[in-house]
Amino acid sequence: MLEEYYSRLAILNKNPDILNDQSKENKTKLKTALDEVSKKMEGSDEELKKAMNEFISIFDKMGLGKSTETVKTRSFSLKKGTNLPRQLINDVTIMTLKNF
Repeated sequence: MLEEYYSRLAILNKNPDILNDQSKENKTKLKTALDEVSKKMEGSDEELKKAMNEFISIFDKMGLGKSTETVKTRSFSLKKGTNLPRQLINDVTIMTLKNF
């Protein structure tokens, strides 16, 4: 799931113009899903995973493609009591939100 999330963010970050052909409604849905990931950063792993899965689902429904690249999932720092690399997730999510 984490690799899927990163791969979709990589697609958006490498080619932000792919959103140009999308309706305003679709762009809003995608941005809202990314905002939700940011909001769940301090929540439980389950909440964060649910938010990331929602983003993945919306991204796939928009037909924006899938990345075939291998995405590193190594973290610089882990929040105590979690297996998710939250700082890395947060940084990449914020970087992607700037494209909207």
